Amino acid sequence: MGGEHLLGPRGARLLRSLKASGSISSAARGAGMSYKSAWSYLSDMSRLVGSPLVVSQRGGARGGGGSRLTPTGEELLQTYDKLRKGLDKAMGSG
Repeated sequence: MGGEHLLGPRGARLLRSLKASGSISSAARGAGMSYKSAWSYLSDMSRLVGSPLVVSQRGGARGGGGSRLTPTGEELLQTYDKLRKGLDKAMGSG
């Protein structure tokens, strides 16, 4: 990955918020990011992983759209959470 940062607390918060809300806009607010920053972050993470982390569907006039994590996005978040929990435990803070 050429030393590029893939996922940290802020990105995990964005993914968790997106999973809960089904909305990139709402997830961005939950992670303290602008919509543009969140979209760019998700795009960059997908590029680094080599697979989409999020799929979106346009809603049109009736608001039927939304976004959700792909299986790859779910797996990345679960792996991050397990790693974080293990690090916290090893450091005596979990």
